[in-house]
Amino acid sequence: MKRTLLTGTALATAAMLAASPASAEIKVSAYSNFGAGFGDTDQAGGGPSRDGHAFSTNSEIHFKGSGKTDGGLQYGFTIEAEADSSDNQKDPDATGGSSGNVDEASRFISGAFGKVTLGQDDNASDKEIDGTVYGVSGQNGEDNNAMDGLFKNSSAKTENALTDGSDANMVMYQSPRIGGVQANVSYMPENRALRGLWGGNVNTSHKFEGVGIKLSATGVRAGMPRSADGNSNHLTGYTVGAALDWEGFKFEVGYLREHAGNYEHNGSDDEVFVIGAGYGQGPWSVNIDYNTATEQVTNDEWEAISIGARYNIAKGLSVTVAGQFAKELVVKTAEPEYDYQIYDLTVEMSF
Repeated sequence: MKRTLLTGTALATAAMLAASPASAEIKVSAYSNFGAGFGDTDQAGGGPSRDGHAFSTNSEIHFKGSGKTDGGLQYGFTIEAEADSSDNQKDPDATGGSSGNVDEASRFISGAFGKVTLGQDDNASDKEIDGTVYGVSGQNGEDNNAMDGLFKNSSAKTENALTDGSDANMVMYQSPRIGGVQANVSYMPENRALRGLWGGNVNTSHKFEGVGIKLSATGVRAGMPRSADGNSNHLTGYTVGAALDWEGFKFEVGYLREHAGNYEHNGSDDEVFVIGAGYGQGPWSVNIDYNTATEQVTNDEWEAISIGARYNIAKGLSVTVAGQFAKELVVKTAEPEYDYQIYDLTVEMSF
């Protein structure tokens, strides 16, 4: 049975390629990085401090296939496979977090009508503007080279990323860009505690006398299990943001508001503001960003300033350094305020 199935698949694939031999292709690419991190936390009032250091890696192999029909319809697929061992996996998007597992696997069909994506991919609400202008690792309170778990106890978000289903199976439609405006909408039937997750994004992209201007708005809506007292729960959230780009200078500002569950009955209510700026020229770039977040139910707070620099030594080889200085107030457990200092060094190769 298995042999018959494989034979049938091979014949179908061969027939497709034979019908359009010049338009179908498969590309393989990969990236791998090694990071070293050091962190120190000082407790307000002279209490005990926490410090530590760690190494981490993050590696993926990407397979991309694409083709084009005689009628001009484009189609293809993307498969992203994790390549780190399970005890060293630091990619929060990975399913299971072990070598060989698939991070994302999706297929697409596109034409004059727009683009339809099917499978495991970032949903439409993942397109928020987050203040990280040059993508230097360690920014905006994200995981810092295996230092997560040692720091950050409050329930306040550390970046303005909506809860979006984490690469569960979905269907997404992306419209053509008309007059600089593009719309995206996606639907995920169920993922862990989320049921019927809708995501949406509308963005504009324009050039005005050499200045690139982008505006973006995203939103999510999903059902959640009922709370212990029988109250219905929902996830709702939105972000708005703006970005400017001029001759290597970049600037972004974003705002998020998200309700997860009935916040009158142990749900959450997050508010986040981020702003980032940077400059890049040739092989190097520098950036700085600031973010502040409040969890309105518990009044937990998170505030951080991040500074980073990247240098591209050669094609496919880069080094980044970053530092983050943050304050955390954990009201829900009556803990004192904490001051954080976290430093990263990352070497990345991509081919």
